[in-house]
Amino acid sequence: MKRSLFDFFCFAVIICSFAYLSACSHLSKKSLTPEEALRKRVAAYWETLIAGDLEEAFMFIEPKGQKIQNRSRFTAGMSNFIFLSYNIEDIKLKGDRASVRVKRTFNLQPGLIPIEMKEPAIQTLTDPWVRINDIWYAAYGKPRPPFLNDPKRLQTTPSPLKP
Repeated sequence: MKRSLFDFFCFAVIICSFAYLSACSHLSKKSLTPEEALRKRVAAYWETLIAGDLEEAFMFIEPKGQKIQNRSRFTAGMSNFIFLSYNIEDIKLKGDRASVRVKRTFNLQPGLIPIEMKEPAIQTLTDPWVRINDIWYAAYGKPRPPFLNDPKRLQTTPSPLKP
């Protein structure tokens, strides 16, 4: 009898310790600065794009933009790209809004354009993000082509492989 009571006590201590550590890890997540939380969220977004999980990547779009027609447009447009890598170059915060400059390397899907790209393209864009209920989302805006000649958004980076 004493042995089973001791076993029950040990089991209860282990469960309580686990619950305590879980609560502490939850609190540490809340203690991220807004910039750290945004950086983590942007990285997760780009990791899903690199993995090719467009449905999951769409969940990073702010809730007001998560409509069926927008999902279809997003997945159709993004499926033209094969993202290879990314680098978060700059984050500018202003309250619940932010602009994030990301350098991305990608290939286009074969057959998308009539010429063959022998090397991946490198492009740096600044994208708006918005914080809603302490969660950062890519701000939804009117769809626009990725190669716009908009100096505020586009900054081309020469390929390091070319002289």
